[in-house]
Amino acid sequence: MSLLKFFKKQGSASSNDPSHDLPCTSSSCSNSSSSNNTCSVVNIEVSQECESDAVTDFTSPARVRILPPKPNQPKINFPKRVFGAQRRGFSTTWYENYPWLHYILEEDTVLCFYCASAVQHKMPMTGYMDSLFSHTGFTNWKKAVDRFNKHDQSASHRNAVSMVLAASKASMDVGLQMSKDYKEKQAQNRKCLLAIVSTVRFLARQGLPLHGASRGDSSGSGEINSNFMQLLLLRKEEIPYLDAWLEKSQDRFTSPDIQNEFLQIMALTVLRGIT
Repeated sequence: MSLLKFFKKQGSASSNDPSHDLPCTSSSCSNSSSSNNTCSVVNIEVSQECESDAVTDFTSPARVRILPPKPNQPKINFPKRVFGAQRRGFSTTWYENYPWLHYILEEDTVLCFYCASAVQHKMPMTGYMDSLFSHTGFTNWKKAVDRFNKHDQSASHRNAVSMVLAASKASMDVGLQMSKDYKEKQAQNRKCLLAIVSTVRFLARQGLPLHGASRGDSSGSGEINSNFMQLLLLRKEEIPYLDAWLEKSQDRFTSPDIQNEFLQIMALTVLRGIT
């Protein structure tokens, strides 16, 4: 059989298929025939008018979306959808009255940012959750204002808003506290390091030895009794957190090698100032 005959046969079979025309149960479908009340599933434009409110499968991979930190509200020339004899598109004026609108550019749909966030983070919800605003996406611009008002007044929406805002504030407070603690710790470490450097500089300026008399002593008494360490221990009175710094097992910057490096840097700085 040639390809031409095959496709002709397939076309005639599909035209006789009873599933080609399906009944449209939506009362808002203005394209229904008065004789058989059918709405063609092939006509995508008409199907926008027959949008279903059925709950969809939230676990469907095709419906998984990663939401940004705040609602996406672009101001562009939005595409038009056909509703009977009219063409309608999303309007930016809706952002002002419904700040929770989250527009998905790739799909030309909107979600409720707070309800979708609550579903995505599996927060405990109360009341009926409209899947069009929490998961599927709303596109029936002809009835947009009525549906937006209804959703805005729903208990589940208000519950989602309060939970998402509370979670966001808690997360922000933790982040700020961690940032504050980090900056405070950083400032303390800087002061400890400057205390070590100034101690080395003072002893070098006075011509005093930094190391202890018994550097080869395995007990460590030579280091603790050195001018360098004794002066640092004395400075703990003016720098309280210097004690915790000296108690560290590593990264104290007090070893003889580090002291010598500090002295070399100071010497080079003096030479550069002379020449």
